[in-house]
Amino acid sequence: MMDQPPPPEAPPITPGEIPASGPTKTSVMAILSLVLGVLGFCTLGLGGLIGVILGIVALVSVNKSAGRLGGQGVAIAGIVVSSAGLIAGLLVGFLAIGPLLLMPSLSAGRQAAQNIVSMNSLRQVGLAAESYAMDYNDYLPRSGDWVDLLDGYVQDADAVVSLSRSPEQGRAYAMNRLLDGLRYADVSDPARTVLFYEAQFGSPLAGGSELLPAQPRHHHGYVIVFVDGHVENVIPEAIDSLVWQP
Repeated sequence: MMDQPPPPEAPPITPGEIPASGPTKTSVMAILSLVLGVLGFCTLGLGGLIGVILGIVALVSVNKSAGRLGGQGVAIAGIVVSSAGLIAGLLVGFLAIGPLLLMPSLSAGRQAAQNIVSMNSLRQVGLAAESYAMDYNDYLPRSGDWVDLLDGYVQDADAVVSLSRSPEQGRAYAMNRLLDGLRYADVSDPARTVLFYEAQFGSPLAGGSELLPAQPRHHHGYVIVFVDGHVENVIPEAIDSLVWQP
């Protein structure tokens, strides 16, 4: 019986070719990704952003390690949690900071709305004065009791409230006292002669420029209605150019 030839010897294995029997360690970046993802909920999304980046880097490293590096599941979990933390953090940040960023716009919008209300109210008062003059031989209302005289001529209910002497019930307006006892036809420059204007709260019903508030109530300027009936926003620097003495 012939002897069987010995089996061929396996080629020697170099140290660099030793197959890995299992993962030797879990990726540190994968663990950090998961931790930062959780922290992303309380860091306005910053931790979540870093966590997503570390999770992606960890996942790529694990896949390229040929089994020498573990933590693929941890890296995936880190990416998911970090993404959620990023979104939640950004949402919390917007809810916390957003109103502060919007305040200037809201304030400007509120100022513009209030200015429109003031202009409309004074326009209604100016129209009421014209209607009064038609019934009283072209005479302007007496400055001392113009509110009572015009009350029945104002068509807009809000403007009627605005005629009130009480600051709590409406805006404070005044009439140019120097027009007292005059007719519309007596005013030589009606387009620049002040008739009614916004005054300081609690001011007398009639007076001159001394009754103007120290600063306009709106950044557009003082709201003034002129004898010809038109209404303007007049900036403080232009007040001296207006006509008070007809």
